[in-house]
Amino acid sequence: MNFKKNKTIFYKKHITSISLLVGLIGCIFFPILYHVAMFPVPDYLIHTELMQGMFESKTIMIPHFLYHILVYGIYVLSGINFKISSLIVSFFSYLLLSFVLYRLFYVALKPQKLYQKNTIPFILFFTLSMMLVTPVTILNWLNGGLYSGYVGINVYHNPTIIILKPLALILFICITKIYHSPENNDRYNIIIIAIFIILSTLAKPSYLICLLPASIILAIYRQIKDLPVNWSMMILGSIIPATIVLGWQYYITYSSQQMMVEQSTIIFAPLQVIQMQSSGIMPKFLLSIPFPLYIYSAYFEHAKKDISLNLAWLVFAFGCFYKYFLAESGERMIAGNFGWSAQITLFILFVISMLFFIRHTSILEKLHNWRQIKMTMWGGIMIYSLHLISGIGWYFFCLISVRGY
Repeated sequence: MNFKKNKTIFYKKHITSISLLVGLIGCIFFPILYHVAMFPVPDYLIHTELMQGMFESKTIMIPHFLYHILVYGIYVLSGINFKISSLIVSFFSYLLLSFVLYRLFYVALKPQKLYQKNTIPFILFFTLSMMLVTPVTILNWLNGGLYSGYVGINVYHNPTIIILKPLALILFICITKIYHSPENNDRYNIIIIAIFIILSTLAKPSYLICLLPASIILAIYRQIKDLPVNWSMMILGSIIPATIVLGWQYYITYSSQQMMVEQSTIIFAPLQVIQMQSSGIMPKFLLSIPFPLYIYSAYFEHAKKDISLNLAWLVFAFGCFYKYFLAESGERMIAGNFGWSAQITLFILFVISMLFFIRHTSILEKLHNWRQIKMTMWGGIMIYSLHLISGIGWYFFCLISVRGY
């Protein structure tokens, strides 16, 4: 799962398949991004208004402004209008996410005998499908309830979550290095972690507010168990920059007078927001997580020892706590902004669970029990297929929806 220094050489060797990937990303995701950006859905309109207000008043009205700076930068440099600039930023975020996923699945698939003859098609499939999967919503297709109440995995209507995804995934991969023995390149890793903490938080703080406490808890647990923890990387690369950025964002959001909406605070409100949005909370939650839940249970003896998988689950637990138990007071409550934390953490959990699933096919091969291998693999494949089929249905639903969801 580590990014190696020769990644430039890697991409040169894979120029044909990556070119194909770019074409597929364009064919699949450009139409839906064009729909939400050019016939702007409410979230795009809101962020465009925020962007215009910030640059006209020269005041920071929203503390996660990476998307807004990029859009405004394209507008200033090229003269392209805000809609097209928004489309460019969103599309290139999808491209970046696809490149990161491509790299991760290549590293996971390369050593596996089951995939060696057709590695590239499998890499492309896992990359594209991971960008489409959603909760299992097939039973709700007829009544159109495909979003509210579930923990969304891939949504198209919010530009800041789109730009966050690749940054959050890279950050997670970097953070896992903390749980290894110190290396000679610690200074480099500290800088990289700090950079992606800042970038991801300026894109949207929804992921870091989950990753930070989860990574600290895991570090303390490993310290107690006398397992490796790189505390210099944790403190200098993660805790200090995260505390500074999140503290500043909290001040801008909840303590200053710069926000465009009324003052608000964070309150403890168990299930209050989700009950305003949907019914059937527990079934919809369970239908959001069948694949990662199956992978952990089917490979339990190995899963409980896997650092990345356990960290991803712990981060997701924080995301769920925020979604179901916290809220913002006042008019911001109905927006359910803490729900974004559950969505982005579930997306990362899906990616890590699939990487774990792929890597551990080799463990099944050593059992020399093809019946057990096939049953375990096909169980995972069938459950993942339900997520993918639901995601395809969700894609076409969003493509014709005025709201984008």
